[in-house]
Amino acid sequence: MENFLFAKNKFEFIDGTIKKPEKGSADYMPWMRCDAMLNGWLATAMEKSIHNNDEATSVQPFPRCSCEGCSCDIGKQLNEFQEKERLYQFRMGLDSDFNVIKT
Repeated sequence: MENFLFAKNKFEFIDGTIKKPEKGSADYMPWMRCDAMLNGWLATAMEKSIHNNDEATSVQPFPRCSCEGCSCDIGKQLNEFQEKERLYQFRMGLDSDFNVIKT
């Protein structure tokens, strides 16, 4: 996302370099339009991230103990689940240049 914002010349809005102008300023309305656009971009990116996490949960359910005396090795299952989850999150965070790696 940082690269995208930098390429669109909008990163300075996010890091605070470009401050919000006063309401009466000629720059106020253009700044507000850019702010609204950035909020939309960020919301869309977060929605995709949340959607991807929901997909991961539905594809790979969280392991649960299946026995009474806990002889089912749940600790090992939880560790394996966490490793797979981290790998999935890493792959989803790759730029589109690495789509081949995601599949």
